[in-house]
Amino acid sequence: MVHNKSIAEEFSERLIIALERKGITRYGAGAYLRKLASVTGKSANNWLNGEKMPRRDKILIIASQLNVRPEWLEYGEGAIASGEGPLISVEQTVTQREDKYGSSSPKAQKIISDIIALDSSGALNDSLLDMLQSMLDSIPKKPNRSAKAFRD
Repeated sequence: MVHNKSIAEEFSERLIIALERKGITRYGAGAYLRKLASVTGKSANNWLNGEKMPRRDKILIIASQLNVRPEWLEYGEGAIASGEGPLISVEQTVTQREDKYGSSSPKAQKIISDIIALDSSGALNDSLLDMLQSMLDSIPKKPNRSAKAFRD
């Protein structure tokens, strides 16, 4: 079965890329967009989850504040920002994420990304890292999902 991404899903991927370029993690993205575009948290989350598209006036506000071209944010056309050559495509970015996170669920990817961002900012001290490691060690391990392909 072929799954074609909706326009809203593709917009969401570009929005997340633009937010990450600005240093905004997925954890704080909803609140950031809510304040920026003067919308409800539900609307902001709908955009982030690829469920709905913002109106054009909201896209212009978001693009301006994230320093990306509105045409790129809305349609994926051209360079991401003025004065820049074309960046890698959204598909290439998604592939890079899959290489980094494997076939992890979006929720697991968000958690991993948030931990990396917290560690990079210096918010995680050794005690917190030890606690996280302890929690991970206590989770029962399942066989590798991709191992099934080799058994069939």
